[in-house]
Amino acid sequence: MEIREAQLRVAELLARIDEKMEKPRAHEDTYTSLLHLIEEIGEICRVLLNQRTGRREKGNLGEELADSLVMLLQLANCCGVDLESELEIKIETLKQRFGVGDEKKVFD
Repeated sequence: MEIREAQLRVAELLARIDEKMEKPRAHEDTYTSLLHLIEEIGEICRVLLNQRTGRREKGNLGEELADSLVMLLQLANCCGVDLESELEIKIETLKQRFGVGDEKKVFD
């Protein structure tokens, strides 16, 4: 799935969830989306801490990373940011900054 498509799918899904929960357009609030993102990042931290300290409740790191990505995509939607374009620009900037090219393509 392309990032742009993921942003659209997240926006559509959250709009349907808001409608079902009778909270119209709640998903479009930047502040709320940011708070949800921070909450999800906290859950990533909890899983990693539990893994590091050997606690029984390990959690699911993949699930928490996916939750965070959903909220990051939604925050980008709220702010009108095309993450796919911005990521392409950032990758080029990093390649130039550190003098690395496309010798080994990680993504096709």
